[in-house]
Amino acid sequence: MSGPGELTPLQEQLAEQGRQCLGMLTQGMEFGVEALAQERAVYVWQFGFGGGQIIVGEDGTLLFGASALWRDPLIEMWRTGRRTPRTVGAWDRRLRPAVPPGT
Repeated sequence: MSGPGELTPLQEQLAEQGRQCLGMLTQGMEFGVEALAQERAVYVWQFGFGGGQIIVGEDGTLLFGASALWRDPLIEMWRTGRRTPRTVGAWDRRLRPAVPPGT
């Protein structure tokens, strides 16, 4: 687990996007963040019962996970290319890629 001081500025930006998305679903919960450097993403989760989790990529893609899903299977799904469709929720209008496509 990475603390805020251990994230790069780009990773912190991705983490904030993840916090915003999860905060729209369940408010008032604390967050944990882990940098996934190889995946060019961050893993953000909420502490407590019913908290969600999300992976946010530098390209602006996301993968939501229910609280019942464990961390490792979610990361493995990310590695195989699975993403949450842009039609799910309001995140498509609120979040922009941290790194422009093709960079």
